[in-house]
Amino acid sequence: MIPKSQLECQLYSTCYYPLFMNLASQSNDPVERMKLSITASISSFPIANQFYKPLNPILGETLEGSYPDGTQLFAEQVSHHPPITYIYVNGPQKKYVSYGYGEFEASAGLNSLKIKNNGKRFIKFQDGQLITFNQGYEYFSGTFFGTTRHETLGKIMFQDTKNEIECKIKFGKVKKRPTDFFEGEIKVKGKLCSKVYGSYLGFIEFDGVRYWDHRVQLPFKNNILKSKLGSDHSLRQDKIQLTQGNIKQAQIEKEKLEQIQRNDRKLRKQFEEKKKELLKKQEKEAKKKAKK
Repeated sequence: MIPKSQLECQLYSTCYYPLFMNLASQSNDPVERMKLSITASISSFPIANQFYKPLNPILGETLEGSYPDGTQLFAEQVSHHPPITYIYVNGPQKKYVSYGYGEFEASAGLNSLKIKNNGKRFIKFQDGQLITFNQGYEYFSGTFFGTTRHETLGKIMFQDTKNEIECKIKFGKVKKRPTDFFEGEIKVKGKLCSKVYGSYLGFIEFDGVRYWDHRVQLPFKNNILKSKLGSDHSLRQDKIQLTQGNIKQAQIEKEKLEQIQRNDRKLRKQFEEKKKELLKKQEKEAKKKAKK
């Protein structure tokens, strides 16, 4: 494992926001905003997805960060089973907000691992334009033998219901190209408006115009803030010990946190059961009074 919380890795998906989302917020063209939102999302794939496994967030764990342009970043683990991470991005001068959640589901094969993200993301601009999109899935092959390979596959649908704009992008199914290539179409009211093509490892083009080139536009590094909240990820003792290279102690601290989390879950379950019993009792008493 790496000494980072999954919350921090989730915010890597915003590493191009200070460039593309600021450009999108300056445009009044809803289709151009769609193109830039797509670019901001896909260009982050090489940064947001990685081989090394981060620490699983504890329920209620939080993180705060920012970018030099004034963008504010927030993340919180809102569910343990299933694991759900919620993020919120506040653009400069609130010209846009981006929010949503990641809900992860893993399935393993003999020599592979598939991680599906059932979450959704939303981008909302000051004038009310709202763009929603889902996530693809991560596929790891060669996990036990052979060359280990990590790919982003599946389909991502970007939608703007109000302006009747949608873009379906397919990953890994471009003829005679490696699986990092993708292609799709932007449609307005059902009619073809623009075509998108590229590789999430290198470039994105709309109708032959290059919007992102990894050799030219570099990702922005976020500033992770030390919050005063007791739930801040930086206070995790397993993370602190792992950062210092104390592997054995980090494992001990990790198990302590997991035990606290399991105990909390048990208490919440007991509370819900007692709540149901109380409601049933109140219903029975109410029925008796009604009969009298």
